[in-house]
Amino acid sequence: MASQLGRLVELVNKLQAACASAGDNSVTAETGDLPGLWDTLPQIVAIGGQSAGKSSVVEAIVGRDFLPRGSGICTRRPLVLQLVQAPQNAGETATFLHQKQKVYDISASAEALRTEIEAETERSLGQGKAVSAQPIMLQIRSSRVPSLTIVDMPGLTKISTDGQPMTIVRDLEEMARAYIKPRNVVILAVSPANADIATSDSMRLVREFDPQGERTVGVLTKLDLMDKGTDARDVLEGKTLFLRHGWVGVVNRSQQDINSKADMAAAREREKSFFASKREYAGLRTGYDELVATLCRLLERAIKRAVPDIQQHIARASRTLEQELRALGAELPTDRGGRLHAVLQLLDALDRSFQALMEGGRGGGERVRAVFDTSLPKAFAELPFSNVFGLKAVNDVIETADGLQPHLLAPELGMRRLIQEGVALLRAPAVAVVDAVHGALCDAIHTALEDVARTHPEVTRYTMLREAMLNTALASLAKCRDEARKTVAILVDCEQAYFTASFFRDDAAQAAGTQLAIQLGMLPSSWASNTAGPPAEQLLSDGPQANGSAKPRPRGDLSPEVAAHLRRVSTTVGAYVATVCDGLRKNIPKVVVHTQVLAARKALLGPLFAELGGVTDDQLTALLGEDPIAVERRAAVQQRLLLLRRARDQINAALA
Repeated sequence: MASQLGRLVELVNKLQAACASAGDNSVTAETGDLPGLWDTLPQIVAIGGQSAGKSSVVEAIVGRDFLPRGSGICTRRPLVLQLVQAPQNAGETATFLHQKQKVYDISASAEALRTEIEAETERSLGQGKAVSAQPIMLQIRSSRVPSLTIVDMPGLTKISTDGQPMTIVRDLEEMARAYIKPRNVVILAVSPANADIATSDSMRLVREFDPQGERTVGVLTKLDLMDKGTDARDVLEGKTLFLRHGWVGVVNRSQQDINSKADMAAAREREKSFFASKREYAGLRTGYDELVATLCRLLERAIKRAVPDIQQHIARASRTLEQELRALGAELPTDRGGRLHAVLQLLDALDRSFQALMEGGRGGGERVRAVFDTSLPKAFAELPFSNVFGLKAVNDVIETADGLQPHLLAPELGMRRLIQEGVALLRAPAVAVVDAVHGALCDAIHTALEDVARTHPEVTRYTMLREAMLNTALASLAKCRDEARKTVAILVDCEQAYFTASFFRDDAAQAAGTQLAIQLGMLPSSWASNTAGPPAEQLLSDGPQANGSAKPRPRGDLSPEVAAHLRRVSTTVGAYVATVCDGLRKNIPKVVVHTQVLAARKALLGPLFAELGGVTDDQLTALLGEDPIAVERRAAVQQRLLLLRRARDQINAALA
């Protein structure tokens, strides 16, 4: 039985030490968001008021006088005391976790332990801090100690005294709460027999966290200091305050014994004599032998009960941390080649994602096609052609163009000017196509970056690289947009600069052009046929509209014959401009795709690729610079995951 308990306690000791080294304790479990292990570990936590005799109880269990003494708060940090029962001839040694290489021989003098506890406390507290919840871990190996793990907490107090911060009462209670809250903790509640148990500091916290008394052992000290004629039998029998695991009465060393450094073994003998002489305590659980046996039994049960839960907790917590670690991404490569590879990998990922959007849609290629198929024809149809091809407007242009000499058959100069004015209207929607495609491509870049972030989460970590990728891509798109604008404008300018003369000699072409003009709303639908014109009166009020309907105009001084002539001119010119418009509608997408879309796909990140060849190591490091918070978080997750994996291996080895 003792051997099995020793193995179980040794397992918990290893897990505790690993937790403490990784910064996992009751304090971080309360304030941190990383899944820890400390709160799942079974351990005994000793709590009590500053004058309850708690430290004396701990020293009596160890059998050595080694804890800080004095007035006020002597224990100012939790002391995790790992007791390991060693073979009879193994000697008595002690080691601190913060001094792994130093071994203390406590059989010669335990005073060195007290000195180091006080020194380590001062080192960690600093100025203006009275207590700390960070534990000190001390392991003692001796044949005289039981296999137990006990956490000696700083003593509770009801008021702050001179030199103590005003928050000391709250700080001590919050610290104790954090350590006794976990359900696998066995609470060792120390209370003095010569004070009212109802006002005991330790029992007040027990009622808060263990109201049914299911995981608490009560220790009643100072029985030898009670007033004559009084005893603590009702308390020890559980009548005053019931605890499932009962109460144990003990007698500590007197202050004179402590001052004279009286032998612990002699103190034990005096305790036995005291209880043997008190008939009122006959048949009750008293003495340190009874207390140690109770604590060993409860700790063994707690460890056996907790191991399956600890294993499940480790598995769940490990999965959670592994998932977060994947989201945080791998650490930054340390060598130049590895860093260059990381950058090139992300650049290539963005390139491929953008290509996929252009080819497969989702806000990319199909949005560009919608500009060509819907936006461009709609923009042409909404142009104010009536301002150019209305009879009155045609008449004004012709008269101005003819000057002194009126035209003989066809007003060629006026028709040329009308064509130029009609084609000029096409420039704005042509350039607008370029801008609309540019907007679609810019949105596609942002979508591509989001896609890359899903497949390569590290792109969200490298903020400078992500910004450089985005800025380079947008700059490339802007350059392609400017080139496309120039080319599209030249395309319109070419139509203005040179007319296709054969069109005006080809009746079929003119008829087809007239139908296009009517479809585009350049000419009224009533002008569909050239064989039989409408009455002269109607001609004087007809005028082309954007929607293809006739628009009433004042008759003015145009005769029916002149109106008929102007209609023929308007129809011919409108047919030609409609043909040009149809050609641009077919050719503008080709120009835009060639100079804007394909060019962007070929050189999207070209400047950034070119720059990489000449960057220095410092520039490369800066380019892959991460948010310091993310770096710190990854390190914390990795450390906690390593702790859990080691704990899993240690448990498996102990149970094998």
